[in-house]
Amino acid sequence: MPKVSQKSSRKKTVSKKKNKRKIVKSYIIKDSVFGQFTISYSDNPWWVDKDKVVKLIQGFKMDCKPAELRILAGISEDQLRYFLEQHQELSRIFEDLRKTPTLKARMTVVRAVGSDHNVAFKYLERKEPDEFKERTEIEHKDQPILIDDIMGDTNDEEE
Repeated sequence: MPKVSQKSSRKKTVSKKKNKRKIVKSYIIKDSVFGQFTISYSDNPWWVDKDKVVKLIQGFKMDCKPAELRILAGISEDQLRYFLEQHQELSRIFEDLRKTPTLKARMTVVRAVGSDHNVAFKYLERKEPDEFKERTEIEHKDQPILIDDIMGDTNDEEE
C-alpha cells in the first residue's frame, strides 16, 4: 500500500509543475477611452509593475513625447520599444490616446462658442476664413520705383 500512495503523490507533483508552466501571468487595465486591455507578462519584463504601465497610459493621454513618456514611467528607450513590440494592439491604442488633449480642447471651444461671442467669432474666422477673415486693404498712393530709376539711366552707357 505505501508504494501506491507514493506513486500517486509523484503524479500530483509532476502535474503541478506542468500547470505552473502553462499559467500565463497577466493583468487587465480598464480605461474609459479604450475599454480594457490585457497586459501579458514576459521573461523579466518591466511591465510587471502595473503602476508603470498606468503612468505610460497617462503620458500618452497627455500627448507626451517619447522621452517624457520614459521619464514618467521610469523606463528606458529599449524597454518602451520592447513593450510596444510585445503589445502591438496597445501601441495602436496609444496613438489614439494622443488625440485626447486635442479632443478636450475642441470640446472646450465648442462649449464656449455658445456663450462667448469673442470665441464664436474667432472660431468662425479660422473655420470659415473666406467669409469671416478680417480683410485689410492697402492703398498705394505713390507710383512704384522702377529698377531703371534706381540704377540710373541705362541709355547713357550706349552712347
